Amino acid sequence: MPCRSVDFGIVPYPKPRRGLEVIALPSDRLILICSPDHAFARRRRVDIRQLDGQDFIAFEKDIPSRVAIDEIFREHGVRSGW
Repeated sequence: MPCRSVDFGIVPYPKPRRGLEVIALPSDRLILICSPDHAFARRRRVDIRQLDGQDFIAFEKDIPSRVAIDEIFREHGVRSGW
């Protein structure tokens, strides 16, 4: 089987490693997805504090995206319902 290599990769929240250069890409907006029947469905924007106590589906606890979301929630005093 031939050896294959790549010149770059795109990953969320990379950990620094010797021999790799990390170049940050522009930030993405977080998007809230909900049922059309949910109270948030007709809003163009939802203040993060309005998520306090809401139940929702999330990533596993050890996935970097989840760790980042948990930190954002802590910073804004949001208690997650997951």
